Amino acid sequence: MKRILSLLSIFLFILSFSQKAEINAKILFADGTVSHAKILFRKSIFYENEIYENSITQKNIFLINDAGKKEKHLFNKFRRIEFVDLKGQNRVFERPLEKFGMFELIQDGPKMKWYRDYTESSYDHSQGSIDILIKNDGKYEMFSILTNYKKKLKELTSDMPVLAEFIENCNFFNNTNSCLQEVFKKYNE
Repeated sequence: MKRILSLLSIFLFILSFSQKAEINAKILFADGTVSHAKILFRKSIFYENEIYENSITQKNIFLINDAGKKEKHLFNKFRRIEFVDLKGQNRVFERPLEKFGMFELIQDGPKMKWYRDYTESSYDHSQGSIDILIKNDGKYEMFSILTNYKKKLKELTSDMPVLAEFIENCNFFNNTNSCLQEVFKKYNE
């Protein structure tokens, strides 16, 4: 029985890492040059059209050159990556903060931008995410599952005291994403 379970786990481990997709992308490098190349993404073994975004938000990004060879690049060589994912959605990843990696641009407003960082659990390699709101003056806050959303949003939007009451009345336990969207929208009006 142990032998069967270990063979099954090895098979699933190999299968999970063999699922890859090459996606055409428009790449803006940190030095200002623009290139069109294919990026290597890991795919889900359970969902046909789902990619793991952390394939390009972690330390290394793998590009496929014209000869079909993999090239490994550090994330700090990139400024912006645009591509259409396997579901047909346009996706944009940028590097707005120098000390961090690539973040997905969720919404772009005149006063603030909303990004999402994708993380990977070292325990089971599952993917998680952290939302980041960055104001035009460079001030930012990161929001994860353990964040006190009300406190951090009040600090970030302290230049608009009108939002404090809305933030206080919003229920971040049941509808975190919609509350965050409303605060983002009201701040950018």
